[in-house]
Amino acid sequence: MLGPKWQKGGKQVGGGAVLVGIGGVFTLIGAAFVVWGVGLRAGTDDFGLNGTGAFVSGGVFGVLGLGMLVPGAIVLAQGVKGRKEVREAKPRPTGMFLPTFDPKRGSGGVSFSLRF
Repeated sequence: MLGPKWQKGGKQVGGGAVLVGIGGVFTLIGAAFVVWGVGLRAGTDDFGLNGTGAFVSGGVFGVLGLGMLVPGAIVLAQGVKGRKEVREAKPRPTGMFLPTFDPKRGSGGVSFSLRF
């Protein structure tokens, strides 16, 4: 196992990604409401359909979306950083196949090298 820091980083990456995803959707919904409100305001002279409700809804969704998007991005970055630190601290095993040739004998083969 890679340890508790790796597991904590994995949870942060997962949680941050979920927050960024949901926050992005809420922000897009908020922007759509604002655009709809602009369309309502431009398309009518009636006081009842002036787009105020769409602007308020867009603002609420936008604030909620940004309220999830920013912390989610911070948590995601912390998780990625933590996992990167663990990956760099623990050397990974490496293996290599190398072709070998012996021109004097006219033979060749493959050698295998493993570091762990």
